[in-house]
Amino acid sequence: MSEYQEKRYACIDEEPKQCKTKKWRGRHKGLRYEIKNFEMGRYNEDYWTYYVIIDLDQVNESFHKDLWLEPKIHQYREDGVKRLLYNDYKSRLNEVEWHGGITFYSKVSGMEHEELPRSVKFGCDYQHLRDEGQSYCLKTVQYECQETINQLITLFGEVKYYTQGDGKYRLESELT
Repeated sequence: MSEYQEKRYACIDEEPKQCKTKKWRGRHKGLRYEIKNFEMGRYNEDYWTYYVIIDLDQVNESFHKDLWLEPKIHQYREDGVKRLLYNDYKSRLNEVEWHGGITFYSKVSGMEHEELPRSVKFGCDYQHLRDEGQSYCLKTVQYECQETINQLITLFGEVKYYTQGDGKYRLESELT
């Protein structure tokens, strides 16, 4: 048996556990959101997360740098493994209340091509020390997510709505 095969099978000491994930998606005042509930850990604890998805075309251009963050490559282990990091702490989105702060950021579409529509996903979770022993439900998480969106709209000033008919973004006043 080769060294690779020994390492490959060395850590199999128990059966993998099925991850039970539920996902809800919606829109609130023009912004998309996603809520996830999943069981994880030794005791199948109940965990919650929520995310807000923002298309850059929905907001004033002055916020694009706060949404489309610059990547940095970070070597965090001695064995040379590198990781792509984004400094979301500098974003003005931190002025808004996220449950325990922003703990997730991802470029969802467009990637690094400016000519393509660009979308980002910011999120937070309910796995903080202050959450220990707390019980949450979908209504509570949805309420907090929508409050985050309300604060984002206050921060942005206005948010454009996506129109299915022509695929363009329009202000709410232009929809009626």
